[in-house]
Amino acid sequence: SPDHNIAAEPLLLRGIEVLRGPATLLYGSGASGGAINLLDEKVPTSIPEGGISGAIEGRLGTGDDERAIVGGVTAGVGPFAFRVEGVKRKSNDYRVPGKFGEDHVAGSYNDTDTLSAGASWVGDKGYLGVAYTRQRSTYGLPGHNHEYEDCHPHGTSLHCGGHGHDDGDHDHDHGHDHEDPPQVKLRTDRFVIRSDWRDPLPGFERVRFRMSFTDYEHDELDEGEVATTFRNKATDLRLELAHKPIGGLRGVFGVQHWESDFSADGAEAFLIDTKTTNTALFLLESLQLGPVRLEGAVRKEWQEVKSGAVRYPSISHSPFSASAAAVWSLDDSYSVALSFAHAERAPSVQELYAYGVHLATNTFEIGMVTGNTRLPVDVSLREEKSNSVNLTLRKTKGAATFTIGAYHQDFANYIYGDTIDQFEDFRLIRYVGRGATFTGIDGELRYEFTPQFAASVFGDYVRAKSKDGQGNLPRIPAGRLGARADAHLGPFTADAEYYHVFE
Repeated sequence: SPDHNIAAEPLLLRGIEVLRGPATLLYGSGASGGAINLLDEKVPTSIPEGGISGAIEGRLGTGDDERAIVGGVTAGVGPFAFRVEGVKRKSNDYRVPGKFGEDHVAGSYNDTDTLSAGASWVGDKGYLGVAYTRQRSTYGLPGHNHEYEDCHPHGTSLHCGGHGHDDGDHDHDHGHDHEDPPQVKLRTDRFVIRSDWRDPLPGFERVRFRMSFTDYEHDELDEGEVATTFRNKATDLRLELAHKPIGGLRGVFGVQHWESDFSADGAEAFLIDTKTTNTALFLLESLQLGPVRLEGAVRKEWQEVKSGAVRYPSISHSPFSASAAAVWSLDDSYSVALSFAHAERAPSVQELYAYGVHLATNTFEIGMVTGNTRLPVDVSLREEKSNSVNLTLRKTKGAATFTIGAYHQDFANYIYGDTIDQFEDFRLIRYVGRGATFTGIDGELRYEFTPQFAASVFGDYVRAKSKDGQGNLPRIPAGRLGARADAHLGPFTADAEYYHVFE
């Protein structure tokens, strides 16, 4: 849900990768625009030089009175490495200009503690390590209110306060406007096992194993009382094998399996209990032909969502995705990349089984199963399918560098929440699958005036339209345009950035 924090701590990351093109299929089939890979250090991969290394950082912010401290240390004893790291973050409600009617955004505060401990055995050819991460967080839900909690559908019409909005009676109970926003108390425990090994078998360069178990739970409190509890227990296993060059081909293949056991109990439990299992096989290969590098990848998945409610059926999907790309290095600074992809994505649990008031988003949501009387032949229950093309031009050397990309995606069954009725600020939405097109452009141009000073301009824009005359698709990010300046003066760096988000 968009009102729930992602249970990842950005201050503990050593980097973030954005993978596009065929490499996306190593991790999933549902990210047609690319995959985001969070890189952390919770499991040590080497023995630190001198036996110990570490860092500590403090942060202060004025807009929300942010106070944060983050630190981590890695120590080595013989072939063993140990890692301890943690974060304490606290912030109050964001300040906003008075034209919004208030001087703060009520419920935008956050108080988070994260602690992680890991250990590894490190050998000449690789490592085997484990880690445990504990996170506790309390944050508010801005915009959440009870103004429309009595709204419900009659067929495709929305009725609120015992009346349909089309009968002229718009009386409504607004007595909750100035109550304190609800609060989320989050608890998550995560165990991971990781191993990388070089030259494990004849013909193979590397084997990589990953396993994780996550126990997630959060309570939504209204006026201090627990109103709804969400729980999710998930297990993820992944094995990759990278083979040695075969006729110039270099690549990796593997298997991934994950399970998710989800439940929600309470006043706003608009989702039924479900258990999802997903097994995937994937293959990525690359070939260098002079100045051109060719890449190709395929991914096949088998997914089943078991319904916890007798009246709703379980649903199975078997999406298949493939992608191919060519990167042509024109010289040592210019390159052109062209990629094609066919992507298939199984519907999510929320898209399938939602039914009920979702106050955090001012909606009453109806899923494709819960609102469907024609199972199993309805086209909207099929996988989301798209074909896309992406063209990127890059210059990486010289005073002027840039990256400019353009793309077009054609969806046969784009799945989204379609508004079928509305009363004031409250919407009745039903998840449907329709044909759609996405056309977009993004890029950044940077010029280095001196070795100490550079300036950039950047922006992105996407136009997403339904193919059956429904017009623009909802909840699509607006275009952006911005500028950035960065300076390097001895041991100091400084940067300033301004950007504008369009309507």
